[in-house]
Amino acid sequence: MIRDAIHLTVATVVLLLLLGCGSGQPDEAVERAATNDMPQLMPADAAIGNIAVDDSEQDMALDANMSDEYESEAIGEIAKREAASEQSDEKPKAERATTWKRSVVRANTSRLMIGDEEELPLSGVHADVRIDGFRARVLLDCFFFNDRNQQFEGTFQLRLPNGASPYFCAFGETQWSAADQVPEPVRIPEADNWAAPSPEEILLARNDSWKQPKVARMVPREKAAFAYKETTRRQIDPALMEWSGAGVFNCRVFPLAPRKLHRIVVGYDVDLIKIGDQWEFRLDLPDTTSNYHVDLAVAGDQGIDITPATEVTVRQAHTVAHISNPETSSIKVQLKNWGHTMLVGSEQSTGPWFASRFSPELPSDAGRTSDRAIFMVDVSLSSNPDKFNIWLSMLDAILANNREHLKEYAVLFFNVEIFWWQDGYVANTEENAAALKKFCQTLALEGATDVGAALTEASKPGWVQEPNGKAGDLFLLSDGAATWGESDLYAMSAILKESFHRLFGYSTGMAGTDGRILGHLARESGGAVFSVVSEAEVTAASTAHKAKPWKLIGASIDGGSDLLLAGRPQFVYPGQSLLVAGRGSLDLADARIVLDLERDGERKKIETLVTSIVDSDLTSRIYGQIAVNQLEAFDSATLDQSEAYARHFRVTGKSCSLLMLDTEEDYERFNIKPEEDAYLVKSTVAHDIA
Repeated sequence: MIRDAIHLTVATVVLLLLLGCGSGQPDEAVERAATNDMPQLMPADAAIGNIAVDDSEQDMALDANMSDEYESEAIGEIAKREAASEQSDEKPKAERATTWKRSVVRANTSRLMIGDEEELPLSGVHADVRIDGFRARVLLDCFFFNDRNQQFEGTFQLRLPNGASPYFCAFGETQWSAADQVPEPVRIPEADNWAAPSPEEILLARNDSWKQPKVARMVPREKAAFAYKETTRRQIDPALMEWSGAGVFNCRVFPLAPRKLHRIVVGYDVDLIKIGDQWEFRLDLPDTTSNYHVDLAVAGDQGIDITPATEVTVRQAHTVAHISNPETSSIKVQLKNWGHTMLVGSEQSTGPWFASRFSPELPSDAGRTSDRAIFMVDVSLSSNPDKFNIWLSMLDAILANNREHLKEYAVLFFNVEIFWWQDGYVANTEENAAALKKFCQTLALEGATDVGAALTEASKPGWVQEPNGKAGDLFLLSDGAATWGESDLYAMSAILKESFHRLFGYSTGMAGTDGRILGHLARESGGAVFSVVSEAEVTAASTAHKAKPWKLIGASIDGGSDLLLAGRPQFVYPGQSLLVAGRGSLDLADARIVLDLERDGERKKIETLVTSIVDSDLTSRIYGQIAVNQLEAFDSATLDQSEAYARHFRVTGKSCSLLMLDTEEDYERFNIKPEEDAYLVKSTVAHDIA
């Protein structure tokens, strides 16, 4: 059994990377939540199945200064403490983000543990950041020095930003060696090769400073599970890297040679955040090292604002900058006045691709609204404390700004348990809103997140006296990351369909948000997910649900085919941001995305003119992510296509995982070999299947 293998001598490395698969069995998650310990090794069945650990559990483990009592502290006390902390912050206000205050543990924070309490020092981090329009690719080179005189096995932990999609992971020893002095990895020479995003180019660029790195490969999940189990049966302790479903990686790495500098490289793609009429990329910097170097390469040379201010040059149609050891807690890049942006690129094996994120201009006519509402407020540990303050702001704004038509409401709080503020609907008055706010300040944020149980209770409240009464709108004030109970998307949306409720959710842009669940529930119920990435958007978001939606019949673009819309939206609301990707060579001088819409028997075609074009080799993977997510929804019926698409575009999920074995012979033993997936990808139209 795997648990028996934990104490055995490690002779090889197995690295398994699992991403975004919903929640699994809760037993071990609860054990870890109770002890605040990171998992040392997950059982094989749980690892290969669906995994989701509350991101706050990972926060607790990563933040060494956080007390054991923190998880049960009342939100009112947290707010007071944070206010005092902000007042003592010596940084000027100009450096503060326009988006929400971030989690206790910043994105891109990493550490390498040896044992339960000790960790190896983080000698330095180098970040290569390439920004093409609304998409960014980040390569993190994390350097850890084993300052001991013995060899170790370690546990590497890394928090990623919200929405990040990893495509590369590798581990190995550097060429550096010294008997006494501690190395200081300054800017690495290969950083000059900033336009090297592919796995092959990553290895080539680091060839002179990396000794025999182990690189994870894309493998179908069933084959990865078999290889994982067989390796443990050989009494070899595997190194497991898992994606917890809420933004945290956790893996074991071996060997950590004595007096050697080791390098762990993780590459991921992430979308920029839309704030008003501009795009924003934010690279949070951990406070665990003072040796941090960042190379930025931003497509274009106009409308680019980098904070902190730094010297830039223009090279190969990119604005390039280098920042060493910034005094700020983050680096921000803002793209101003870019309008509707499209990325275009081509692969030799599969042909041309395009992807665009846009907001169609729709008439904002008032639609049907219910005079009843049920608010589902997340009080699990994952809301602690930043997100909970956002949910309170949204709750207060929705009640205040819709008082004319929203006459009564009920409030359900949930974590692993569910409880009502009051058993029944209350009138939407200022007095009741004040009483609710006072009650919220007494709550403690704790436990995992059972979204399914909350949906079940909110759809059919136990106190309701009229089982066939009118259905009100549901407002889900949660990041949607289901870490307990039901995790099947269609099982959860079936609850809403039975009760005829529309569900509205809100995306904060903060780490831990499961946009997959939020988008699915909104789409299947006829609702929507609205952006609220800053305080300035609260007022508009609080009334966005009142607009009458349009039913989406189809989308097209001249010269394009196989168009896929992320999340497969069925309805479109004014101001809603859409992501579309497809194949084909377009007329870039006059590229227009056309939506075929219907409302109240009226058909309308809405055109969106693309105003910014970016040549990018990140384009095809945007399409790949959308295609894999939609193909995987049909499980075994589209398994062959899902696996081929996932392998080709390096998308981890239900179909494929990243698996790292020690030697080439190990891969051959499990019949893991390169597949000719490009032909299937080129000849199969995902739109017709999904």
